Amino acid sequence: MSKKNSATDEITQHVGIITEVRGNGAKAICDVEVLRDLSSMDNEEVDFSPGQIGTILKIKVSKGVLFVTVRTISTNMVNGKPSDSVTMDLIFWVMVLSPPIPKAV
Repeated sequence: MSKKNSATDEITQHVGIITEVRGNGAKAICDVEVLRDLSSMDNEEVDFSPGQIGTILKIKVSKGVLFVTVRTISTNMVNGKPSDSVTMDLIFWVMVLSPPIPKAV
């Protein structure tokens, strides 16, 4: 489900979850249907096609955002058949910290 942040006019979409963090990268499990829906969008708000190798993704973290590149994509198999999720290997680029919110006086 897409959500729009009224403060930044930014649209966010839950794509998956980070399952592992290591050195200069991470691993994420992503829902295939969400990736298909986002990939088929054709409007001004979509600058990339998530789920493609080389795509840069913006991940919200507690103190800001993390920019990563999709390095590899693997289909998750269950009992020898493709499941409804894929595993993405991600490479870290940069983390942008949000400034602290000043306390009201």
